[in-house]
Amino acid sequence: MSIALAAAAPESDPCRRIADRLSSMVGATRFERYFCNTAHLMLSAGRLIVQVPSAFYASWLSARFGGPLREAAQVETGKPHIEVEWKICPQRFSESATQVPDHAPQVEPSGVAHVQTAGTPPAASQHTKVATSASHSARLRHTLDEFVVGPSNELAYATAKRLADPTIDAGFSVLVVHGRCGVGKTHLLQGIVGAARNMRAGVVRYVTAEAFTNEYIRAVRSGELDSFRRRTRALDVLCIDDVHFLAGKSATQIEFLHTFDELIRTGSRVALATDESPREIANLSEHLVSRCLAGMVVQIDSPDIETRRRIIRRGAGHRGLQLEEAQVEQLAAEAFGSVRDIEGALNRLFAMVQLAPSAGAAGCARRAVALTRRSPAAHPIRLSAIVAACADVYGVSVDEIAGPRRSRIVVEARSLAAYLGKELTRHSYPEIARALGRPNHSTAYAARQRIMSQLEHGASSVCGCDQSLREMVELVQRRVASAR
Repeated sequence: MSIALAAAAPESDPCRRIADRLSSMVGATRFERYFCNTAHLMLSAGRLIVQVPSAFYASWLSARFGGPLREAAQVETGKPHIEVEWKICPQRFSESATQVPDHAPQVEPSGVAHVQTAGTPPAASQHTKVATSASHSARLRHTLDEFVVGPSNELAYATAKRLADPTIDAGFSVLVVHGRCGVGKTHLLQGIVGAARNMRAGVVRYVTAEAFTNEYIRAVRSGELDSFRRRTRALDVLCIDDVHFLAGKSATQIEFLHTFDELIRTGSRVALATDESPREIANLSEHLVSRCLAGMVVQIDSPDIETRRRIIRRGAGHRGLQLEEAQVEQLAAEAFGSVRDIEGALNRLFAMVQLAPSAGAAGCARRAVALTRRSPAAHPIRLSAIVAACADVYGVSVDEIAGPRRSRIVVEARSLAAYLGKELTRHSYPEIARALGRPNHSTAYAARQRIMSQLEHGASSVCGCDQSLREMVELVQRRVASAR
């Protein structure tokens, strides 16, 4: 007994009943988009056979709907266990339905990507497109292939790849990445959308929380709320950036909550990015926080020095800059805050090389490093914060650093404070010396010179934790940055 899912059949037909139940489980819109005219059901010898036009459809539909389809078959046949077999039968379908479309999906404003599934009725898979000259500017800038992976972001990257792949069961349907500005959250979200689009994972979208809020408000004011909901809740992958923007916006949060629930209920995947962990966002509804925490929540930290080196090499290559390892090291040591800090340093370097090619990359790199170091901060770094961070990292007290003790750990912590005091602030050597409890400025100067020489030769730290001095500098820098 077989039935084409797009065709009508008596209600007594078990395949029709299975199809109807599957439609109610995954949603009528999703059912029509992915099953109409692209699958045939057949019950034979206690097995449910699903005939599809190509191997792609077998893999994709099995991964995404295999579970609900088996459940629907068990309920309608009354059998506790039923085998679902996928068969490739291109002869049963039109020629156009046996090929996966090889054209790239069109991208609408706000990053909407539509994929026309072969054999799917246009009305079921396309939304009304908004004519705008800005549609090209909405194309996504970042891909997962270009994401530089390191210890600070490898878990976030791995989970993003799994979420984007429609052919595997990721084990979770919600991903929340959080971290300070400029560490790659937007890159990951846009990369998810791009990867899902390339794998033809259905209708995918990247949008900021602000844009989502504005669209919702316009829909309410124009009386098009139903259309907004149909469009938003029919997505297969939704990525929303800057979710913290929703804080305090109760009406938008309620709308997003219902959208969130409907997407998860119908098997869609959701990725969110925010500057803070969901439970730390003030004025975010308890229900939304709960939904987020039920998913995969991953923090992205500032890149470590080796990751910064790789980012610099890749960024320099994209800009056509030929950098020696010494210049890479200079930039990696100074641009420690975020990926955006690194991009800013590279942009300054590129501009300098263009404006003064005779100076060479080495001279321009030194100037770019100087500008990076001396960039005015919104909240100037205090010497006391540097001393406290050094004490914390080395496991000594502030009083010990400012006192007469001469143990190797205390001396290194004190010298590092002098080095960073000059690198990260505009204080003079006498001021740094006073902050360290030293009698004259020459001690601070000598300490900085000593640290610079040791960094140049790749010296190890004396703290006995198998870390290089460069890594200790990095730890203190991150501690200072996080305390601001």
